[in-house]
Amino acid sequence: MVYCGQCGTQVTEGTKFCPNCGAAIEEYTGPSTQPASPLQEYWTNRDATYACADPAAQAVQPVQPVQPVQNIPQNHVNRQQEEQSIQDLIRYFSEKQRQYNEYDAISEALYQPRDRAHKALLVWGIILMAIPLLIGFLVLLIGIAADDVGSGFGISLIFFLLALPGFFMIFGYVRQNNRSKAAYQYNDTRFMKLTDELVQHYNNYGYCPIGFEYSNPSVLQTILNTIHGGRADTAKEAINLLLDAARRQNKRAFAIQRAQSARAAAHGAYPPAAFCATAFFTR
Repeated sequence: MVYCGQCGTQVTEGTKFCPNCGAAIEEYTGPSTQPASPLQEYWTNRDATYACADPAAQAVQPVQPVQPVQNIPQNHVNRQQEEQSIQDLIRYFSEKQRQYNEYDAISEALYQPRDRAHKALLVWGIILMAIPLLIGFLVLLIGIAADDVGSGFGISLIFFLLALPGFFMIFGYVRQNNRSKAAYQYNDTRFMKLTDELVQHYNNYGYCPIGFEYSNPSVLQTILNTIHGGRADTAKEAINLLLDAARRQNKRAFAIQRAQSARAAAHGAYPPAAFCATAFFTR
């Protein structure tokens, strides 16, 4: 159907002018076509999709919960950072590994009981030397009093020779004691020199998260293994674990030592003091 655009009168197709108002009838060509916007295309396609889809498929689907992002545990991150820090320390302090080994050996020697000469050497040396000398002098005096100096001197000489073992025992005691003192003084001097050298190397690192007493690379490696094995998260925790283990081990070793000493005393395993003199000749 065609209508007049001026008065709205319905006219037949092909009419050029309106019979009512005489206005020219323009052929209707439909609305002007313009390209659809993206938003219009979206809604058009959405309506078409829902119109053609199966009504059963248009049921509302349950909303799936959003899965949280899996983050790395903070303690794991801290442990990795701690391991990297300990590895840096190991590389730095390994430059002085030889000095650290010598430092530990001398420290152990200094803090253990000093290897003094056994006093039995001195006591029995004095006894074994004094008795023959005393007898020899008495024999010599008796010979002089009896106007038999030659015979008295000969017998006295035998007793003087019998005093030689006691003299050697006293000499061995003095020599061993002097050697022990000299070794102790050398170790003490060397220990102080190594301490100054290693402390200076420690201070040159700048900020160090551990104390100087734990800066030995072998100790640092043990700390690193403790952290890497998951027994500790920080160097401080690892050090506390190692100290506790060392205390338990020392207590166990002390208990074993006391038990062995008790068994030895019960069975009379300690040699008499006289046999300690052989230590001088067997060294």
